[in-house]
Amino acid sequence: MKISLLAFAIFGSSVLSGFAASITFDNISFGGGNSVLLFDNSGAPLASGAISLYSGVAPTSFDEALTLSATAPLDRLVLDGSTALPGGLISGSFDTPNAGELTGVNLFVLISDESGTQFGAYDLVGTFTKADTPPPASAFTETFNNSSLVTLAAPESGNVQGDFSAIAGPGATDGAYGLRLAAIPEPSSALLAGLALVGGLVRRRR
Repeated sequence: MKISLLAFAIFGSSVLSGFAASITFDNISFGGGNSVLLFDNSGAPLASGAISLYSGVAPTSFDEALTLSATAPLDRLVLDGSTALPGGLISGSFDTPNAGELTGVNLFVLISDESGTQFGAYDLVGTFTKADTPPPASAFTETFNNSSLVTLAAPESGNVQGDFSAIAGPGATDGAYGLRLAAIPEPSSALLAGLALVGGLVRRRR
């Protein structure tokens, strides 16, 4: 029997009174093989950290993501036991008081681990417009897919066997696409050699 729940990260914006906007999302999909699950750089399911909503252009490098993480997002959701389920599954919502911040602009989410040294990004394709009112009309609905994931470092993603036991019972697995967060780039071998040379010169002077 094929079990089909909500498609991964369906972003549905509904306009509330006062033109506030609520964007709900999750990656609770089982049985279709189209899930995009979240993992840290070591390959462990992401259990803590944050997912932040930004306007503008999604970062394409680790340095850009690091700079963005220091700025104030439109909204931010902390990943914990209530929002990050076992197996790299997530569920939550952004509640933006001013829908004008979302109107007609490119939106993306930046995913980070608890330490803020690992990142992943997803560029939303849909555009929110107030023309989709009156409430509770859906402003846009979007399903995460591989083509809209932003690569910050390689290799950081690939096919995995997803663990869906948290939502579909013990032993429930299915093929999925795993987004592994990009970690702080390690120093190049040339840089390390240069540091070793400097260290040797300092020791000789002493």
